[in-house]
Formats: sequence, C-alpha cells, structure tokens
Amino acid sequence: MAPQLYKKEHFSSYATLYLKHMILDLGIMYEARRHLQWLRKKKVIKQVKFFN
Repeated sequence: MAPQLYKKEHFSSYATLYLKHMILDLGIMYEARRHLQWLRKKKVIKQVKFFN
C-alpha cells in the first residue's frame, strides 16, 4: 500500500508540474502572438506610408 501511495503522490506532482509548464507555454505563445500582431501592424503602417 505504501509504494502505491508514493506512486500516486509522484504522479500528481508530475501532473501539476506538467500543467504549470503547459500554462507557461500557453502564456509565452499568447505573448509571442501579440508581439507578432504588433509587429505586423507596424509593418502595415510602414507599407501604407511607403505606398502613400
């Protein structure tokens, strides 16, 4: 029973760690996407200025 409990505890800690990393990755992806959109907007503004 003791080893099983340890295994279960280990699995739960691993799961929480995995979730934390997933959330972190999602946050980084969101920030990167926002930054890309901002860069694209700047580029679009530059292109508009160039064409005008």
